[in-house]
Amino acid sequence: MDMRERIADALMQCCMSSCKADIVADAIIAAMPGMVKPLEWATIGGAYRVAGRTPYQIWSDNGGSGAPDDPFEQYNNFMLFDPFMNAIGEFEEYDDAEAAANAHYVAQVISSFGVSS
Repeated sequence: MDMRERIADALMQCCMSSCKADIVADAIIAAMPGMVKPLEWATIGGAYRVAGRTPYQIWSDNGGSGAPDDPFEQYNNFMLFDPFMNAIGEFEEYDDAEAAANAHYVAQVISSFGVSS
């Protein structure tokens, strides 16, 4: 039983018809992504990362060293990494990278409830 089904079941047991319980359960699930607190950013040593336990990082283009094996050589503008330093994407604007980090974070939190955002 997924989270939506559990919510609908609880609503039916307390006070609602099956049809209304399904509608309310859908509304609760739809509201969940907006309930996740956004990441809070701080500047640390040239990298931007969130405070707390989920260190998403946004690195600005360092121009690369020119070496063929330099992983930063290909980056333009801002590169976003998840807490495990997996690249999420490359962005022209810092705000776009920050928005992508927040969207990724919300999706991870919501998926822990068995719900896709």
